[in-house]
Amino acid sequence: GGVGKSSCAAAAAVTLTEKEGPVLLISTDPAHSLSDVLQSRLTDTETQVKGTKGLYARELDMAGWFNALRKRLKEKAEKAFEGAPKAGNDVPADLLYLRNLLECAPPGIDELAAMSVLTDALVQERFKRIVVDSSPVVMSVRVVELADTAKTWLGALHTVLNKHRAKGLADLADDIAGMIKHVKRFEDALASPSESRFVVVTRGEELAASRTERLVEYLKERKLQVERVLVNRVGPKSTCEKCENRRKLELNAAKAIEKKIGLPVTMAPALGRHPAGLRELKAFRTAWYALSAPPAKIKAA
Repeated sequence: GGVGKSSCAAAAAVTLTEKEGPVLLISTDPAHSLSDVLQSRLTDTETQVKGTKGLYARELDMAGWFNALRKRLKEKAEKAFEGAPKAGNDVPADLLYLRNLLECAPPGIDELAAMSVLTDALVQERFKRIVVDSSPVVMSVRVVELADTAKTWLGALHTVLNKHRAKGLADLADDIAGMIKHVKRFEDALASPSESRFVVVTRGEELAASRTERLVEYLKERKLQVERVLVNRVGPKSTCEKCENRRKLELNAAKAIEKKIGLPVTMAPALGRHPAGLRELKAFRTAWYALSAPPAKIKAA
């Protein structure tokens, strides 16, 4: 959190759009800032960013999405059991079960919206790339872990809804079955190096470096592809002794990350303020550089 993920994601998305074609940029961070970074009014609806030929962006309202789903499920369930006792010992067991499932949904299940949107984009194949401006580390890790929980919860819902298709719950049962397929597709995409890669954005500070190492280790343990680490807001060379010492500390922290994690490290400069608008984002992205030169290719004998 607070390391400049949104600026880096937006800068990458702008560059990829120009080089490769249509790109979808999605924010799953509840504290959305893409609108400010892109200087374009974004909502929970896919919107083309002004001044671009193929960059589309969306700020997900995950809590709103899940509340709407829960309301729809609850209303349909109550209507399906219309005429049956609503309280007391004679309430139908399946109605009670549905109520409990909806009221006691697992923590983080609202982030199922992120899975759904990403999977839709994957299936439709309208974009060359999908760039995700994720929530802070704790919440983004939860999304990675969510698939099994989501399948269990959705599976329980589907079992009851499917049992009462004749009572008007057929459409809901089919929708939930579709969501289960989405979750599985999301899992497949995460596990495929050709479909998904993580870029960890951090700062050149000792505390941030420790968190970065733990995050990369966590992702690798789950056999998820981590492409590189991006160390953001590295100070420029300076005649100011204090500023230059800080810059050296940042570079040393970046070198330590590269050595310990064994991944390429990319450096992004400190600009004095967050880049905003297409021109500044392009300039920001152009200023990124590799910490170490890539190893020389060994010619085959």
